[in-house]
Amino acid sequence: MWFFTVDGMLSIVKHRDIDDCYLVRSRTPDVLERRFHEFPLIRMEDADYRYRVLVPSWQEVMVRMMAEMDSLLKLGYPDFKQGCERWGITDHPKCNEDPDYLDALDRVWEVMRDYQGRREAA
Repeated sequence: MWFFTVDGMLSIVKHRDIDDCYLVRSRTPDVLERRFHEFPLIRMEDADYRYRVLVPSWQEVMVRMMAEMDSLLKLGYPDFKQGCERWGITDHPKCNEDPDYLDALDRVWEVMRDYQGRREAA
């Protein structure tokens, strides 16, 4: 499952070999270090998602993801991209160091908009 957060993208999957354990993966270490700092960061040179942490339960993963949603909803942000541009930088100063992430979000938005258009035209 992919999560696009205000400060980075995460891919969360069930561990293949360890029951009730989840891999939270990212293409950059920063988002994992901020959100899952008490779990050891694993770097795998030959992996698609190079950076990851092992989280022992799905509930632990979801508590962290829902906490972000709760804080953003309380701020009253109108849409995700705007939330990233406005509150992401305030809440997570590291966003200022990675303008490429906001560009990537724009490109994902465009790809999905185009996908919608193709589906509606079919």
